[in-house]
Amino acid sequence: MVGKAMLSSSSKERTPPKVLDHLEVKQGENGGHIVEHHFTHYEHKPEMHIFGQSEGPEAMMHIAEHAKIDVGKLDLEHESEPEHGTEKVAPEK
Repeated sequence: MVGKAMLSSSSKERTPPKVLDHLEVKQGENGGHIVEHHFTHYEHKPEMHIFGQSEGPEAMMHIAEHAKIDVGKLDLEHESEPEHGTEKVAPEK
């Protein structure tokens, strides 16, 4: 009976669920970024999401959403970058 059930089911029913395995973030052309979604099963090909140079906040929210990072009330539009060289490397003695 199992064989008959497999023959009568559609290929969509036999496809394993699309489960995210990991994300890859790459530098894109002209200062943008590419976020690739890689899935646990080989039947699901990686998906690319392209963000332009001015879409940094959108890229960060996309990554946070799919990586299940709670950004809470973080305002990515108005976040300032830390000045390099001013952060402490080790605690003062």
